Amino acid sequence: MIMNAIETIYKGRRFRSRLEARWAIFFDAIDIGWEYETEGFELGKTRYLTDFKLSSFGNNEVDLFVEIKPKRPSIEDIKKCYQVSIKTGTDMLLICGTPGLPEFSKLGPDWNLKTGYVSLHFPAKMTVKGNDEVTPFNLWVESCRFNLFQTGSDGYSLDSWPIYWAINDIDNETRSYSILNRVNSTISEKHEVYGVNPFGSLIRSHYFSYKLGNRLIDHDRLIYGYELATCARFEHDEFNLTIIDGFYRELELIPFRRVYSSVENSYALYYSLKNRRFISRKSNEKKPNDTITLIKSSPKLIIKQFVSNYPKSRRSNQESQIRKVWKGFLFRYRIRLKGLKLKRVTK
Repeated sequence: MIMNAIETIYKGRRFRSRLEARWAIFFDAIDIGWEYETEGFELGKTRYLTDFKLSSFGNNEVDLFVEIKPKRPSIEDIKKCYQVSIKTGTDMLLICGTPGLPEFSKLGPDWNLKTGYVSLHFPAKMTVKGNDEVTPFNLWVESCRFNLFQTGSDGYSLDSWPIYWAINDIDNETRSYSILNRVNSTISEKHEVYGVNPFGSLIRSHYFSYKLGNRLIDHDRLIYGYELATCARFEHDEFNLTIIDGFYRELELIPFRRVYSSVENSYALYYSLKNRRFISRKSNEKKPNDTITLIKSSPKLIIKQFVSNYPKSRRSNQESQIRKVWKGFLFRYRIRLKGLKLKRVTK
């Protein structure tokens, strides 16, 4: 029986699948500018339409094609993406799976994702001895790497971080590729995601920022994007991020570079790990029992905006996870915590 993808409307655009719509939500949540199905190409006798064209990340310009697949790509899928990147002179990502860090139901040559995603990076050119050169397919195969989005520690640098890879020649035309088991590295110890690419130094990194170093795949900004995209419900074939009336007006009440300290409109946000429930009270009221404190001084609509888009079905009983999602939400709107109060930043 053939299973057809469900067309889904998001932000007035009709996506061919809910998976593509979820990735659009993820891009919006972490402030990536995107266009959907705007670039088509002829590959020999085949016409090919790319899913996304990424144009910005925060204030940084981006030039990157993205193709979305629900599962492990075929060699034909890989070759098409390679050809588009070479023909257009534009880097490309082939993303397989749903937003989120990956869990595998099976590893090895016939690997399979249980949840989350991996992607393949197709650089239009490689830097070899200081010179930019078109990437031959055979060399790309040798240096190919699966990867994940990751950021710098400040949340502004965005790159794709290598994880598992293995390419085996079957004959001159056919190759197989595997997801490997654990590899010893400092990255695997810290993030349980493992890079094993001896040729990676030849590949031009496609940072969405000019700041290098301090790479962290699980910055709060990304965690918030993953949560928002995976918890989206498409009732009546449509989902839109709920923006509380007056939310942006409340944002402007937080002075840039100064701690928010309004007495009349100051609320605290608490969270019960046991009941997975948020509780909001005036800042001068007593803290509820058996709760953790997320914020002591905040406009009420900031709290309401966050809670309304974080449904109970996705909430965790782990304090670290709740704090990551909360901080990621604040980061999205240029808000920082100072102690347990808010301040906005200009960056």
